[in-house]
Amino acid sequence: MRRSDIRLEPEVKKEPVNTIDDVNSKVLKGLSMAGLRRLWRKRVGKKDPPRIRSLILRELAWHEQQAVQGGLDAQTRALLRSAITQAKSTPARPGPRPRNTSRIPSRAKPDLQPGTKLIRTWRGRQYEVIVRDKNNAEGGGRFEYNGETFRGLTAIAEKITGAHWSGPRFFGLNKAGASR
Repeated sequence: MRRSDIRLEPEVKKEPVNTIDDVNSKVLKGLSMAGLRRLWRKRVGKKDPPRIRSLILRELAWHEQQAVQGGLDAQTRALLRSAITQAKSTPARPGPRPRNTSRIPSRAKPDLQPGTKLIRTWRGRQYEVIVRDKNNAEGGGRFEYNGETFRGLTAIAEKITGAHWSGPRFFGLNKAGASR
């Protein structure tokens, strides 16, 4: 390509009006909140002005910019209307939660067969719990530890540690306990 074939177009710099400093900043910034609200009602008039000064200033600047440079094109307005319609038809959150349900999903209880031994070493000592048949558990407990029967593993974990522990977690029956 020859140098004579290259055309250099003059570069036109259009600086967009994007900030409050570009549009009547001294006038707008000097107004009181009452003055800004009056100006808002005069220029916008469709809704109540925001209660935050910086938001009023931004929106007034945008309306001024729109008057000087033109507003949104038809395609952008249609896209915004479509997005608003879709947002209004989509529920913000699911319906009310049924009563007596927790927010945390319950974990599936491990299926422990009768006769299963749960062994845990804690602070250098080994502890053994035997799973009993739930239907024929003697003394009302399903788990046997140290000659006593217990209804759940948590009571056994508390007896061993002296503090409140989740029984399934203490004996490694769920993911959180398995990593310990």
